[in-house]
Amino acid sequence: MESNYRSILDTFSELETRNLSEEYMKKYWIAEAEWLTYWQPIKNDIFCSTSTHLPEMMFENDFELIALIGGVIFTEQDFYLLQDCMKETGDKLFAIIENEGAQPIITDENGKRVFHPPLRFKFPIDIGWQELKNGGGISMEIFESTNREFFVYGDSVKWGKYVANEYWERSIDPAGTPLEIIGFKKEFSDLFNKKFKFNLSRSERRRIMKWLPKLYKNRISQI
Repeated sequence: MESNYRSILDTFSELETRNLSEEYMKKYWIAEAEWLTYWQPIKNDIFCSTSTHLPEMMFENDFELIALIGGVIFTEQDFYLLQDCMKETGDKLFAIIENEGAQPIITDENGKRVFHPPLRFKFPIDIGWQELKNGGGISMEIFESTNREFFVYGDSVKWGKYVANEYWERSIDPAGTPLEIIGFKKEFSDLFNKKFKFNLSRSERRRIMKWLPKLYKNRISQI
């Protein structure tokens, strides 16, 4: 068993749901070799490999963008909307990869800093919401944490999402400015806009425009 696998399991599993977490890791964890040879190259075709986090531009130039208010990777409703999109883009699997450069500081009961490898999982696109969240403490850390940032993308290389839960411009809003940016190839513009952009309320649009870094305002002509 590779050390990264064991480290994630030991750090985030809870005693009462340890068995659930172990089964979850066996099914969905991305091992180091698979990450380096398969998922990382796909990530680098979608996201700028030289960018670390917002306010930098996270997407390659050939992706159109939609900006949404963030907070978690996705709600149940947003997951099923994205699932509909993945069926159209031809994905078989999608990945959720933690941005190592934006990891929160975790301390143990003695106040000592706990280091762990980035969370890194793959899922079939037809997975249900309950199964997605059925990993005990590990899935809670992925889907309920509000202080992590993630790359989410499919194996079709047609779309990606950067989840910037930790993005916080105090000068704009001291309560926080979490954003998520969805990028997609031009041929899927109507699909993603229909699923995500057109349902935004007027107040949500105003907040997004206020929070967006300048680089994104130049790429997203209208919210």
